[in-house]
Amino acid sequence: MKDLLGGDYWADIDKFAERDFGSNTQAYQNNLDYYNKYGHAHAAKVGDKYSYDYYAHVLSTRAWASYGFNVGGLGITVGGEVGYAKLWREGLWRKGLFPNNSKGDSRKLDYLTYKAKGNFSYRFSAAHAVEANVVYMQEAPEFQSSFVSPRTRNTTTPGLSAERVLGVDASYNLRYGDFKARISGYYTRIYDQSKVISYYDDVAATFTNFAMSGIDKVHFGLEAAVSIPIYHTLALNGAVSWGQYTYDSNPYYLQTQDNSGDIVSDGYVYWKDFRVESTPQTAVNVGLSVSRVGGAAQTKAMKKANANLRIELAQYKDMESFAQFSSDLDAETRHQLEHGKALTEMLKQPLYQPKTDAEQVVILVLASHGMLDEVPLAEQRARTAAFVRQFHADVSGTMDAITATGKLTPEQTDTILNAWKAYEGGESHGVQ
Repeated sequence: MKDLLGGDYWADIDKFAERDFGSNTQAYQNNLDYYNKYGHAHAAKVGDKYSYDYYAHVLSTRAWASYGFNVGGLGITVGGEVGYAKLWREGLWRKGLFPNNSKGDSRKLDYLTYKAKGNFSYRFSAAHAVEANVVYMQEAPEFQSSFVSPRTRNTTTPGLSAERVLGVDASYNLRYGDFKARISGYYTRIYDQSKVISYYDDVAATFTNFAMSGIDKVHFGLEAAVSIPIYHTLALNGAVSWGQYTYDSNPYYLQTQDNSGDIVSDGYVYWKDFRVESTPQTAVNVGLSVSRVGGAAQTKAMKKANANLRIELAQYKDMESFAQFSSDLDAETRHQLEHGKALTEMLKQPLYQPKTDAEQVVILVLASHGMLDEVPLAEQRARTAAFVRQFHADVSGTMDAITATGKLTPEQTDTILNAWKAYEGGESHGVQ
């Protein structure tokens, strides 16, 4: 209770039950034990609980494992998860309408959960790549969907079972310079979902609950996107998405009311092949974008320095999602993760501190060749900035040459790498 609006207290009774069972004072008590002990309803004041009080217990444990490898242009990552879930309602108050089914623990619901997923990618060339994902999982139902009316009693949803999901998607990526295109298809099948819909029924003048189980759904569709360079850094972007989300079963339902333990009605919801509500299934988007960091805004030196940057960052993101729950990673996977972290940190730039093209090229060369992988992330910015300041005065004149020509030669790359090794080794390039 947050505010009594000028009152002294709130008489904590079920107003709807009082209307329907006025002569039975026990029936409309929200806290029947309190009434039996003191002879009157609880007088709720500011800070007190009222109407109902229960604990929603959800116990969940999970264990992850994943493995990934790359051979040539082929990349495969597989992962698995196994777990256990238990949920139950613990009523703290005995409700007058349900004296034998509201206080204490409900039936405990136990579920084995698991998940298996795989990611498969193949890069034919720098321009063409395909990727596919597949997942199969079993999850425990949500607590709110597991009970007919958790506000009032311990009754569980009839026909309740674990929810299963099968999902597959595949995509083709095309890239020629700054022209980018992607087309994807997806298919998802959902089994044995449960759902509880509660609302105030004006006809019955009370809250009504529809508990449904055995809900199956099918989602499938196509998505396509393209980015077409128009002029310099101006690009035309377009995306279209088409999907069909439908129900694939006629679930069982049970209708109850908050002020009665009787079953109002039960049966089946005949909605198979009907569209799933609240799901936009066709969308089109067209727009223009201007990017200062697009390929057209980069010098030849910068393009050469970051030739594999996008690919390496994409591989890192894929690996990161699979490895976040794994504690036993092989050396190659750990190296890829450290390299990806270094690249991500390198791309961060403080506000109002722009870098020249030559400075960016030097840092990109260091990052792309793994020179920053061993540098602690917290120190990377300061150490690279100190190196770049000193390398400006290097006798080779590398940075001046990059600025003048806009190009990066193999000899200049070797000069940058050797200078960094000497700098890190404390030889001729000490911090000034």
